[in-house]
Formats: sequence, structure tokens, C-alpha cells
Amino acid sequence: DFKQSYYVAEPMAVFELTEMNVVYAGIDNPVRISVPGASAQSLVVTLADPSQATITSQGAGQYIIKPKVKTGKIKVNASIKDGNTTRFMGSTEFRARPLPDPKIYLGRAQGGSISIGDLKTMKAPQVRYGDDFAFKMKVPQILKQTIDITRVNGATDLENRGAQWSAEIQSYIQKAKPGCKITLTIEVAMPDGSKRPVSSTFRITK
Repeated sequence: DFKQSYYVAEPMAVFELTEMNVVYAGIDNPVRISVPGASAQSLVVTLADPSQATITSQGAGQYIIKPKVKTGKIKVNASIKDGNTTRFMGSTEFRARPLPDPKIYLGRAQGGSISIGDLKTMKAPQVRYGDDFAFKMKVPQILKQTIDITRVNGATDLENRGAQWSAEIQSYIQKAKPGCKITLTIEVAMPDGSKRPVSSTFRITK
């Protein structure tokens, strides 16, 4: 008689995160967790070390991970509950990281150079994450600025509250010429609730 043996592998948990298994400290990081063939209601998701993060179900296999630590690995376990039985289905590790610095924009310019014509029509800078940062989140809020413009008399350590430039700041900008440099040091309120300084220098061109 001909006999054939074969193995049916037990389904394992699937963890899906948009940012290459990186979770950012202090903010909500969405993750989808599922086990093929099992309902979302039967899934039990836990943290190996609850002191590192919180994880909250949003329903339909969607979860929010919010790290309490800025570095390290956060291990998440997934099991299936079937009556009085709970079966472990797998785990994965997410790398916790602090939020990167946002970038300062003057119009479309992000560092580098900006034309004198474009600069003189601006009323405020922008602080945001560039297209290279795939994670979608709240735009950092500009709290205050310190501005320096080279080769403009008196344009050193100019202070400005909020994003909108004051009339004084704008008057100094009107005196700038090609070849000058403008440096902005901006304190921002980050999406994780912290405050952080970011700085950028732009070379003014024709």
C-alpha cells in the first residue's frame, strides 16, 4: 500500500506595522495583529513587559502601541482563546525610538538656499516632517523663534513668539540681500507633548 505523510503547519500570528517595526515614543502607533483562520474577538494580545508600553485594542484586529521608553525592544505576544484554552500563536519585537526632529521650511525650501524674492514675501516659517518620514501625525506647533540674519545691522538674536513673524522681524528681512544667511532656531511643541529646539540655516540667493 502507498502511504504519504504530510505536515500542516499551525497558523501563526501576523503583525503589521507601517514603519518597519519601529514604534515612536510618546505617541499612538497603529498596528494590525491577526491570526489566519481565527476571529479578532478570540485574539489575546499582551506585552512581555508592560512597563515599556501600553497596547490598546481598537477592534477588528487594530491596536495602538504607545511606548513609555524611548529606546529598546518591545515584545508583543499574541494568543488565541478558545473556551478555557489559550494557545500561544507567536510574538514580535518592535523597536522603540524617540521622534526624529521635524524640519524647518521656508516655502518649499528646507535648508540650503532661498531666493530673496521668495523670502521677502513670507510671513512665517513652517515646521513639519518631510516626505521621507512615512508616519502620519500632528504637525509640531511653533512656540517661539530666534532669528539671525548675517550682514544686516542689528539682526542678531531677534526673538519672535509664535509662528507669524512680527513687523520688526519682517522689517529686518526686507533689508536682507543675496549673499546673506538667515538662521532660524525654533522651539516646537512635539506630538509626544515635549518641547524641542530645531535649527536651520538658509543661504539667500538672487
